[in-house]
Amino acid sequence: MAKTSGLRKRFSATEREGLLKAYRRSDLSQREFCAQRGIGLSTLGIWLRKGSRDFSTEAEFVEIPNLASSASGTAVYRVELGNGVKIELGSGFRSEEVDVLLRLLQA
Repeated sequence: MAKTSGLRKRFSATEREGLLKAYRRSDLSQREFCAQRGIGLSTLGIWLRKGSRDFSTEAEFVEIPNLASSASGTAVYRVELGNGVKIELGSGFRSEEVDVLLRLLQA
């Protein structure tokens, strides 16, 4: 059996992402794909187990608006009911509306 040089190819995050996408699109087995691309079978297995998100170089954030903020200067009312339900209301609600809402939530 021929001995290899022992040097391993290092793949950048972009290369790994591309290879994972190519593998998922292919109809090849892991063994066939690795043989064609010159990747170790165990390497591909590790990449698949870790998932492509672990190799991402940029974090992705989703902005969630703070609906309870009082940036406009309006008051915010926080109520915690006995059953553990919490509700936050800004000003501007009529007392009748709040009363109906609280009765519904307690039911």
